[in-house]
Amino acid sequence: MVLMKDGNVFLAGQIQAPMDPPATTSQTNGLRMMAAGPSSTALLAGSALLGTIATAGDVNVAQVSLNQGPTRYLKAFDGNDSSYATAVDPNTATGLTDSDPKRAFKPDVPLVAGRPARIQGKVNMGAERRGPVSFTIELVNDSGAVVDSLQAQTESTLLRKATLGFDLVLPKEKAIAGAHLRFSSIKDKDGNEIVAGKTFQCKPSFQQPPPMTVKLVRVKYVYMDGTTRKVEWVGKTDPNEFTTATSAAEAYIKSYYPTAIAPTIVTPVNDAFFICSEDFKDENGNPMTSVGQGNYWDPAYGNPPALNLTQSNQAWGDVLTFAAEWVTQATSPVGISGQKPANTFVAMLVPRVAGHTYLVNGGNARGVGTSGNHFILYLYNEGEVIAHELGHAHGRDHVQWPTTGNVPAAPFDSAFPYNNGSIGVEGWDPSSGAKSTGTYTDIMSYGTPRWISDYTFYWLWKYDFDMWPGKPH
Repeated sequence: MVLMKDGNVFLAGQIQAPMDPPATTSQTNGLRMMAAGPSSTALLAGSALLGTIATAGDVNVAQVSLNQGPTRYLKAFDGNDSSYATAVDPNTATGLTDSDPKRAFKPDVPLVAGRPARIQGKVNMGAERRGPVSFTIELVNDSGAVVDSLQAQTESTLLRKATLGFDLVLPKEKAIAGAHLRFSSIKDKDGNEIVAGKTFQCKPSFQQPPPMTVKLVRVKYVYMDGTTRKVEWVGKTDPNEFTTATSAAEAYIKSYYPTAIAPTIVTPVNDAFFICSEDFKDENGNPMTSVGQGNYWDPAYGNPPALNLTQSNQAWGDVLTFAAEWVTQATSPVGISGQKPANTFVAMLVPRVAGHTYLVNGGNARGVGTSGNHFILYLYNEGEVIAHELGHAHGRDHVQWPTTGNVPAAPFDSAFPYNNGSIGVEGWDPSSGAKSTGTYTDIMSYGTPRWISDYTFYWLWKYDFDMWPGKPH
């Protein structure tokens, strides 16, 4: 090693072991000559007596994933490369190959504007360096203009490595519709740019999410406590209880569903009640078997449709028929104005009354939804249930898991791509930052713990997007 007067250092030596990939050009042992400037500990590309060393041109960004609930895998391309190939899930532990037709949805899993994103990946530096490596994540629109940016860095390490990982959160305000990610200004720990002008882009772009509104309606539940007729509803004794239920429902929906975080999704309908009864009688003991009999409809909204309440397996069918006719009337308090809801769902909130049937057979159900219908019923304080039942309202069938014990009812989603109801990819809650690994089962299963797979995330998005009257083309 020779120290020159100008501060430069010349070094010659023997490479004793191959370097880690991707610096494959450095894997031949031999005598090297390298130089380092006085302001940096990074070795500069120099001449070689035998073989070659990896240069800064080998720098790249790889294994990029973006997670807004389930993970979406991306590829990072040289900034001058316009051929954006499709990235696929590298996880093969599910028993499916990347060519399996059940994975056809993966390139279309949306990146949702206005929703936080967990971004992970690796910076391959072409030669071993100490971290951290800093870089800029730019949000670039289709015309190439930078609309926003975020400063980031890799892990820090005292060891010299050729690859350093990064794991960061893109705030919701930077998930801008029409913009995609571009990595630029990759610098070593001393602030020296590793390779000047090099950028790496990831597509697709963030998409504006379709609107979704859930109208929350309270159910008055009439029941017998011995010989005493009682009535219960959420918020009966504490008005804040209904507000709390509304907030909880919205929090679960925003965690699971491919929608923006900021807008209000759940709208409480405070003056509307759907009244049900264990013994087909109202609060005063009068029969509730035909139109106009019993106080199960607010007369301010006109005459109600017929309703036949039972405690049999037909109970939900009767409730669904009633709700479907009720909410679509022009005078309905939920504001549907006589039309089938478009991007609007009605959730009937049932109070918790110990030992009673909640309109369904057996008393053990916590919620009910019908595939493709926009009306659901769910039990107060069972917030995750609203996400499951709302999935049915989006046309999703059960995921067939588990197969013993608490088994979901048919029909099942035969196209679900993962074994044992697994979410298949890593999950992440954009509201809390909690991680969910592949040991979690999909929200449409009965397994525990539950999260949302990329498959279900995609189909929920597609359902709302296809219904959206103002959808972009």
